[in-house]
Amino acid sequence: LLQSYGYNTKYTSPVFECEKCSDTGYVGIDPCECVYAALKKEAYIHSGLGLVLTDQSFDNFNLSLYPEKDRREMAHVYNGALRYAEDYSYGSPEEDKNLLFFGGTGLGKTHLSLAVMTKVTEKGYSVFYGSADNIIKRRLSDAANGR
Repeated sequence: LLQSYGYNTKYTSPVFECEKCSDTGYVGIDPCECVYAALKKEAYIHSGLGLVLTDQSFDNFNLSLYPEKDRREMAHVYNGALRYAEDYSYGSPEEDKNLLFFGGTGLGKTHLSLAVMTKVTEKGYSVFYGSADNIIKRRLSDAANGR
């Protein structure tokens, strides 16, 4: 009948965002990858940065941009940040540690911190990102408001 009026035969069929789970969130008894993608997106949004961090990674951090005299030290910082992100897990010694990057403008602090954040968030952890000044102000505000 639909075809006779010029409509596609699937015109009244539901259109799912995820073809793998038909928007149920499950494939069999296992959570669908769309659930993990949605959780990851929410974690990014609530991190304090939204989705701006999607192109900052360890893979595209370029040590060759540093002067030869600084490259060894930056490689050490890079490797430490990468190790922290890769080893991070709930209950690990890294859980009680924080990272603090400091230095002048254009040295890669934001890039490396976003790369750490991306890798830790991809593991399913919630992360809050901010400058030390903003984090302190937020904590003081929360304390003043009983949070």
